Amino acid sequence: MKIGIQFCTIIVIFLSAGLFTACDDDSESSANEQNEQNEQNENAQCNGGCTCSHCKCACDEGFHFYEDDCEEDTINHCGSHGNACSTESFSNSKTVACVKGKCAVETCINDYHLNRTGQCETCSGNTIWNDATQSCDERSEPVNCAELINNVKKGDSISFGRYWQKSWADGLQPIEWLVLDNEHENGVLLISKYILDVKPCVINDINGKEVTWETSSMRSWLNGLGASENFTEIDFRDDNFMKTAFNAEEMECIATVLNHTNDFEEQGQPKYTVSGGNDTNDKVFLLSIEEAVSFYKTVEERMAYCTPYARFKSVPIDPKTCVDDSCVSPWTLRSPGRYKTYTTCSNVTTSGTTSQFLDIYDPGSGVRPAIVLKR
Repeated sequence: MKIGIQFCTIIVIFLSAGLFTACDDDSESSANEQNEQNEQNENAQCNGGCTCSHCKCACDEGFHFYEDDCEEDTINHCGSHGNACSTESFSNSKTVACVKGKCAVETCINDYHLNRTGQCETCSGNTIWNDATQSCDERSEPVNCAELINNVKKGDSISFGRYWQKSWADGLQPIEWLVLDNEHENGVLLISKYILDVKPCVINDINGKEVTWETSSMRSWLNGLGASENFTEIDFRDDNFMKTAFNAEEMECIATVLNHTNDFEEQGQPKYTVSGGNDTNDKVFLLSIEEAVSFYKTVEERMAYCTPYARFKSVPIDPKTCVDDSCVSPWTLRSPGRYKTYTTCSNVTTSGTTSQFLDIYDPGSGVRPAIVLKR
């Protein structure tokens, strides 16, 4: 950049966004050249200790001043000093908008998707777009529901669907399921072998408002239900377990199950009456306390390990049991807890016993989803 200064001692100051060129007080220049320089650098300030009396600092070519610093001319500020957001700056974008002083893509053209880095991306080859991960994932092999569960018996392992196992960065990986009942009236009952995630248990009385499995946020998150279906009034239709874990073809393999959840009074404690709520129709659900005891006869069988991802999400652990990043953790049941006013729900502890004292405000109880695959 020509700054029109004669006999100047040049000081070059490297800054993070560009270069300043400054003059010292001993410099001399013609009046015309200095006026031109001052006009060019009307908003410039002397930085890096420069105290020029008749010349000012300037940015190198390709940079401009903004908030006392040099930055690249390509940076937009949403119209703050002449730069407007334009789709021409973002490949394959359809609409752009100003977000916190920066231009960003809102939507992409057909067949392109907005990825986690804010760019428009299209999937090719053996990949398919995944809304949950905002990336192109490898396309799953076609699912044969009948073949998947053919001749399985209790305790067998089945790989079905995908969820985060190690970390977000590693993407979705196959879910391992255990067969609990191969003679279920709707098909084959499965439960995830590992604790996949951690969510607060919200089943019981909240500020005088009864919350059951039917109206819990846990059920809405597992099944992708709308705001009117749960007491928190959160819409889970776009962000939920089922949408993340299963594609459309896999969802067709999953049966809708009629679940009954007993009142706490039916659990041998007549002095306490906590409602189990209405029967529900679920594709994804949690076991009840009776089912956990029925399918797992011993405490050792009921103990479950968390995935590294669930541990990263701060699920409680028994540190004595850890193998690498997987440890024994508690997991939530859909049954109500012991006290209606104390706001508790049921879970399986790290020792494999069942408990009715899990505080609903405790964010750390593991999630072991259950599903039934159709025959």
